[in-house]
Amino acid sequence: FCGPLGTVISRIGRSKCAMVSSFLAAAGATLTTLGCHSSNLAVMLVGRFLFWLGLNVLLMTQTILVYDLFKGKDLNCAMTLIVCSIRFGGSLAYPLSGPLLH
Repeated sequence: FCGPLGTVISRIGRSKCAMVSSFLAAAGATLTTLGCHSSNLAVMLVGRFLFWLGLNVLLMTQTILVYDLFKGKDLNCAMTLIVCSIRFGGSLAYPLSGPLLH
């Protein structure tokens, strides 16, 4: 594994790390929403940081799990689906944010 985060993932365990990072991202999204509704920029920034941190750890953990589960052409297909879903979700986020706000 590369860097200190890979060491943390290997010590804690892949499944446990995936669950913790999912809850961290959900907590960050909740804090961001609460900060937006209360017009509190500090809460929004803390929420965005927790959301970013949770998703970064989750992406690394998911990549490790995919490499463990798939081999050969199946690995190529699985990694392609992960990258495509990330790009597709990111490209839909901006156009849908306006209608969802109102």
